[in-house]
Amino acid sequence: MLDYVFEKYRGLKGFIRDTVDRVHEINQKYSKPRVKMNKWIGISLLFLRLYLLCLVLMLVYKFYTIVKAG
Repeated sequence: MLDYVFEKYRGLKGFIRDTVDRVHEINQKYSKPRVKMNKWIGISLLFLRLYLLCLVLMLVYKFYTIVKAG
């Protein structure tokens, strides 16, 4: 299926490859943090991750209850 798309739009394959290469290069550049974190910053970031997880779970639950009711 993707081969058909790539054959139809020949420039698309090169565009996607270039974009993936750029993203990979940026990820390699910033893979290691340059800022030193103390334990309070780490704890704060952990709580923020947990809070985000709770928000996502509530969103999924809300979606499920709406779909189930409708």
